[in-house]
Amino acid sequence: MRRGIAPRKSAASSGRDCLAGDRRAIVLPTAVYATDKDFTDGVLHSQAVLKRAAQAVEEVGLVLANRAAERIAAE
Repeated sequence: MRRGIAPRKSAASSGRDCLAGDRRAIVLPTAVYATDKDFTDGVLHSQAVLKRAAQAVEEVGLVLANRAAERIAAE
């Protein structure tokens, strides 16, 4: 595991996290972690963290697109 980047593996991914479950949260497999060393003057410069963030954003986009398609199909 590289510093600042770790896959999320927790009770939340199995639906047992009451904080996520009570609010209809969508738990995705990618988490993004960064430390002070990943920033310079408040700007994220770590390519590894930026890549991980882009992966997380892509996952969110796929989930939202799928949910929109399901809603349209249900109408």
